[in-house]
Amino acid sequence: NFSGLFLPLPVHIVSQTVRVFVSVTPDLTSELTRFTEDYLPKLCELCENDSRVLALIYLPCDVLHTDSLTWEHDMKL
Repeated sequence: NFSGLFLPLPVHIVSQTVRVFVSVTPDLTSELTRFTEDYLPKLCELCENDSRVLALIYLPCDVLHTDSLTWEHDMKL
């Protein structure tokens, strides 16, 4: 079962540890893998304004990666 919360952008989340999954087009994948937790505001801004971003999904850290999502990064919000 896919359990999680899809949040429409802009995103506002209370402080917690989550895994951020971003579903993107292939040419954006390498760009996103360089993000760290310091760049969450930039990531949200990018996702809001970039048509290559298909979805931004925040899940609890214990949720397993799924094939439908192409990038993940652990960060504290």
